[in-house]
Amino acid sequence: MTLSLAILFILISGWFTGLEIALLQTDKVELSNNTKEDSGFKNLFDWMSNSSKLFTTILLSINFSNQIAAAIFSYFIYVNLLTDERVYLNLIFTVVILIFAEGLPKMWAIRSSNVFIKGANASLKVSNYLLAPFITFFSFLPKRMKMDSKGLIRVYKIQRKEIINITDRAMEEKIMTDEVKRIRGVLSLGEKTVRSCIVPKDEITVLGPDMKLDDVVDVIKKTGHSRIPFCFNDLDDSRTYLHAKSLFKLKKEEDWKTVLKPLVRLKSNTYLDDAMDSMKKGGGIAIVETKTQTLGVVFLEDILEFAVGKTADEYDEKLN
Repeated sequence: MTLSLAILFILISGWFTGLEIALLQTDKVELSNNTKEDSGFKNLFDWMSNSSKLFTTILLSINFSNQIAAAIFSYFIYVNLLTDERVYLNLIFTVVILIFAEGLPKMWAIRSSNVFIKGANASLKVSNYLLAPFITFFSFLPKRMKMDSKGLIRVYKIQRKEIINITDRAMEEKIMTDEVKRIRGVLSLGEKTVRSCIVPKDEITVLGPDMKLDDVVDVIKKTGHSRIPFCFNDLDDSRTYLHAKSLFKLKKEEDWKTVLKPLVRLKSNTYLDDAMDSMKKGGGIAIVETKTQTLGVVFLEDILEFAVGKTADEYDEKLN
């Protein structure tokens, strides 16, 4: 009976080890689609959305099962065997745990991950119920210590890498080529910084405080830009910009500088997707700077072109 319990906990540990591997390699998109047909898949997908709890539950289940199995076996050999034999049997049992609770379950999960996925929800619910105090504590601890657990468990979420793999296969098979290129372009926004789209400082035309309205209109025509930085000396001190459409709101004799708008400033290591979020609120233009200097300007249109390709309208040739 005692040995049977030890074997049972080894198998439980092996199950959660295999489940961990199965979750790592499962197709998250397919799993998401299956949630509509099977409530078990929906519950599992909910588990995966709370990755900190999922990671903690699996890890504690494996460790508790191994420790309990080892304790039961140690008790068995202590009661039934001589001192000299205990050391060797403990070593053998350690090897048994490595094989049946680690190695074989991982190999099985790689070949037949669906077996673990189908039983995942039930086993996680039972483990979560039995180990609730420990799971709550270890899930809460990283937050109290201000630790970022995303790096440990982000593998359980639908990743950029998975989408890239899908688009790679589509490109190889020449399926929806144009659409795939656009998807890859959008994904690249999270990999490239604003340096990829920057217009250098020495190529930027700015508006000055002494300019008349006619001068401003001439600058807009020559540059072809609808958004132009305003500064008193040079781009380093620029804090506002002019949107060409704002000139239509001017009343007679009103100074054009009254319609200037606040200008967003971004660090040069800002990723393009983050830059887009900032620029949507800041009018589609931003100054790019480092800690010591201003590098240039980035326009929202340039970021979009970086993602989906060059765009043009009937005015481009005339303005540029």
